[in-house]
Amino acid sequence: KAMATRFPKLAAFDADFFAKRSDDSLVKILTKGKSAAMTSFKDKMTPAEMTAVAKYVRAFATKTK
Repeated sequence: KAMATRFPKLAAFDADFFAKRSDDSLVKILTKGKSAAMTSFKDKMTPAEMTAVAKYVRAFATKTK
């Protein structure tokens, strides 16, 4: 609720969200960032770590089906 108030355009990480995005697209966002609120992780994580994070986050959507 607090995140939705602070970031009204924040997407819900639900099954619909992940159905429209590949792991590669999630890694791209981690690599390049999205805005000042979602900066790049390219200097903080390796490509393999970013791929692992994408798969981990995607697992939340499959658990809520």
